[in-house]
Amino acid sequence: MSDIKSRMHGGSEVLSGFVNIIPSAVATQALASAGAHWLMIDQEHGPIGPETLHSMIAATAGTNCSPWVRVARREDFLVKTALDAGAEGIVFPLVTSADDAARCVSFTRYPPRASEAGVRSWPTLVGVRASLTMEPKEAKKRYASY
Repeated sequence: MSDIKSRMHGGSEVLSGFVNIIPSAVATQALASAGAHWLMIDQEHGPIGPETLHSMIAATAGTNCSPWVRVARREDFLVKTALDAGAEGIVFPLVTSADDAARCVSFTRYPPRASEAGVRSWPTLVGVRASLTMEPKEAKKRYASY
């Protein structure tokens, strides 16, 4: 995984990237290997489903390219799918207010951060194990710091 955030804040280099609407891991790998620092896979304007998205993100492995996903619309399940597939960044369409932005951010948070309105699922297998072997109240109490 590239460290795109520190590179963006570093200011010592010009970063380049591409927007990809072609539903192809081969095209994605070609763009990532061509030296792009970031690649936005555009599900809003391209016919890219979850299976293709996963292979496109995987196609950036071994390169210095950070895979981002522009989700088709502002829905938590689309963000979960993209992040679980390995996206390093999410771009939301049609954000027009601070409330829209706050809701979008909440889609990237896990529930233990309830004060931040998290709506993502458990971040680790620890949570899965806890949910299968403990009562919900006990799991929440025990793993509240995750």
